[in-house]
Amino acid sequence: EVWLIGPAGSRSAGMVPASSRGGMAGPMVISGLRAGDSVGLTVEPSGGSPHPTSPPVLMVSLAGQH
Repeated sequence: EVWLIGPAGSRSAGMVPASSRGGMAGPMVISGLRAGDSVGLTVEPSGGSPHPTSPPVLMVSLAGQH
């Protein structure tokens, strides 16, 4: 599951689409970014979770982006 993680907490940006070829998922378009947000990826149940249940396996800082 992809998360927007910022000063106000974490909110889901959606589930990574199922892989279509070669085990790779296609791109995602994420909206609703706020100042100070980072994008995180966690492993969640297939239906998603209301909050991340484990530390992110990937974090991308968006510092300087608007």
